[in-house]
Amino acid sequence: MNWTALVDPLVRYSLLAAIVTITAAYLLVGSGLPLLLLAGAGLLLIALGAGEAGAAPASGFADAENGGEEGLTEGMEMVPGSGNHSLRAKLLFYGIGLVVWDVVGLAMLLG
Repeated sequence: MNWTALVDPLVRYSLLAAIVTITAAYLLVGSGLPLLLLAGAGLLLIALGAGEAGAAPASGFADAENGGEEGLTEGMEMVPGSGNHSLRAKLLFYGIGLVVWDVVGLAMLLG
């Protein structure tokens, strides 16, 4: 697995986009309620983003690769390219960012 390919969506969606979303929601409303709602939305996005990860059986990958059928394995990767991320990866990383930064924000409000 190419771990460096995971850094780009992690920074782009989990850090930047999630922090901007949470900060904007808090500044617009001024309470912790939008943070709770965004945490729930983040959990939903994680489920949607990771839900397809188990859709293809492991034997399907081996059969497609051994049979020379490259078309079957295209798009099944978590991050297919360094600059062109799948919708699944975007949802997963954005959802993770929302949940993590919501927990941080709520801890700061309650602390």
